[in-house]
Amino acid sequence: MPDQNQQQDNGDRLDNMDILRSALMGEQANNYDEKISDLENQINWIREEMRTQGNEVQNTLDQKINEVLQAIQVSHFHSETQTPSAPAPTPQKQPPANYTSAPPQPPQPPSPATPAPTARPKQTSSPEPSIPSPSISPEADLDFFSEQISSILGSNVTLEDSIETTASPVPDPPATPPIIPQPTYGQNASVPPQSTVKQPIAPPSTASSQPPSTYNVPQPAYNPPSPNPTPQSPRLERNFNIVAEDEATQINNLRSVLRDEDVMRLRQVNNQLDYKLRQVEEYLAASQQPLKDLLPLMTELVQLKIQEAKTPEAPKHLPPKQRNRLSWGTIFAFLVLLLLIPLGFYGYWLRRAFLLEQDVAIALATNPDLAIYRLKPDLRNNTLYLTGKLPTQTLSDQAEAIAQNTLPAFEISNNILVVEKPLTPEQRQAEIDKIIEPLNNVNGIQVTTQLDGDRLTVDGTVLQGDDIPAIITALEQINGIEQITNNIQIETQPISTRLYFDQNSAAVKPSDVDLKLSKVKEYLLQYPNINLRIMGYQHPTESATDVALKRAQSAQLLLQDQGIDRRRILALGVNQPPSDITTEDPIWLSRTVIFDIADSTPQD
Repeated sequence: MPDQNQQQDNGDRLDNMDILRSALMGEQANNYDEKISDLENQINWIREEMRTQGNEVQNTLDQKINEVLQAIQVSHFHSETQTPSAPAPTPQKQPPANYTSAPPQPPQPPSPATPAPTARPKQTSSPEPSIPSPSISPEADLDFFSEQISSILGSNVTLEDSIETTASPVPDPPATPPIIPQPTYGQNASVPPQSTVKQPIAPPSTASSQPPSTYNVPQPAYNPPSPNPTPQSPRLERNFNIVAEDEATQINNLRSVLRDEDVMRLRQVNNQLDYKLRQVEEYLAASQQPLKDLLPLMTELVQLKIQEAKTPEAPKHLPPKQRNRLSWGTIFAFLVLLLLIPLGFYGYWLRRAFLLEQDVAIALATNPDLAIYRLKPDLRNNTLYLTGKLPTQTLSDQAEAIAQNTLPAFEISNNILVVEKPLTPEQRQAEIDKIIEPLNNVNGIQVTTQLDGDRLTVDGTVLQGDDIPAIITALEQINGIEQITNNIQIETQPISTRLYFDQNSAAVKPSDVDLKLSKVKEYLLQYPNINLRIMGYQHPTESATDVALKRAQSAQLLLQDQGIDRRRILALGVNQPPSDITTEDPIWLSRTVIFDIADSTPQD
C-alpha cells in the first residue's frame, strides 16, 4: 500500500509540475520549481522514514512471534516429558534481563520435572482464566494468536479500546501444570527478550518458597511528541505481574503485552506521519492557491510569447497609455539631465570667478595708496574689468599693474575713472618744473615757461622739430592748465662761425680767436648740456695729409684754454674741401674749420 500510494502521489505531482512549467515559462517558473522540488524532497524523506519505521515494526513483530512459537514448543515438550511423581523443586528467582545489556540466550536442556502439588499459587494481578477443555494443541493456539495480531494491525480502533479488549477464553490446562519459562522484557522493544529455563512451581506450604515469577511489561520507545499526541492509558504505565500458571495463561499474557506495546508504537508513528503529511499538504495548498489564480494570466502570456516568436518584427504588446507614459517619462528625464549639466558648469564657473575676484580685491585693499579708494574687479569671459574712481592716472596705472600680477593668465581692462581735483598755483608751477627741468638737460633743447592763472606760455629753442609736440603734451597733463601758448623755435644752424687757415698751416689767426672763438664759447656756456664737434678740411693742392686734423685740434685747444671742458669737444679731420665748396670757388675757402653740434658725448 505505501508503494502504491507513493506511485500515485508521484504521478499527480509530476502532472502539476508540468502544468506549472508550461504556464510560467519564465523566471517565476524557476522559483516555483525550486519550491516544488524542496517539497518533493521532504515528501520522499517522509516516505523513506515511514518505510524504515514500518520495516522495524514488522521485524519486531516477526521476532516476537518467533519467540512465542519457541516458548510454546518448549512448553509442549516439557508437558510431554514431565512425570507426575517428581517433586517440584523450589523455584529460584531469576534476575531480569535487559534488552540493551544482555543478548538472547539459547534455551537450556530441561531438568527432571517433579509432579506439582494440587494446590495452585495465588495470583497477584489477574484472575484465573477458565479452561473449558483439558487439552489444547499449540498449533491451534498459534493460529488463533496470528489471527488476533492481524486483526489488531488492520483495525482502526483507538488505543483505549485496544487495551480494554481481551483475548477469547482459553481452556484450562491439564491436571498436571506445566513448567513455565520466566523471561523478562526490557524497555527496548526492538531487542528480543532473554530466554530462560522453565522452573517448576513450588508448593505454597513450603517455608522457603520464593514469590512467583513475573513478566515485566516493556515500556514503549520514546518518540518526539506530536502536535496531537494520543493520550496514554494508565493501564500501559503500570507493570503487569503475570503469574505463570499454565500454557493458556502465558499465551493470554503474551498476547496482551505484544498487542498493547505494538499497537501503541504503530499509532504513535502513524500520528507523527499524519501530522507531517498534513503540514506538507497545507503548505502545498497555500503555495498552489496563487498559481491557480495566475494560471489564466500565464496561459495568455504563453500565447503572446508564441505570437511574438511567429512575428519577430511585431511591436511590443503594451497598452498605449503605458507606452506613452514610459516614453514621456524618459524624455522628461533626459531633458532634465540636459538642463542640469550646463547649470552645473555655470555654477562652477561662477564660483571660480568669485574666488578670483576676491583675490584681486584683497590685493588692491592691501596696497597703502589704493586702500582708501573703492575699486571693483569683475571677471567676465577671461577678462578682468577694473572699475572705480582715482584722483590721478598714476594710481590708476598702479591698480592695473597689481591686478595683472594677481591674475597673469587673464586680460586686464582698466575702466577706472580718473577724477582730479583742481591744483593751487604753487602746485601747478611745481608740476611744470618737474617736466621742464629734465627736458632742458637734453642736447639742443632750451625751454622756459611763464604761468598766468590757468594759462601757460612756453619759449625756447630746440634742434629737432619732433621735440616740440612731446613738450606740449607733457605740459597739458597738468591739472588746472586750460591754455598753453607755444613759442618754441627750431635752431637750424646753431653755430655759423668758420675759421680759415693759410696754405699748409694749422695755426689759428689771432683775429679769429677774439671774434669767432668767443662766440663759440658763449654758445657752449649757454647750452651746457650740448657737445661740440669740430671738423677740419684741406685743399688737394696741400702737401701735408694730416693738416685738416691738426687745424681741428688747434681750435679745440683754444676753447679748452677759454674754460670749456675738453670732453664736450670732438675734433675730426677730412682730406678734402667741405661739401658746400666747389672747384670754381677760391682755394682758401677749402682751408677751413666748421663747428657743429655733436650727437653724443666725445670720448677721451
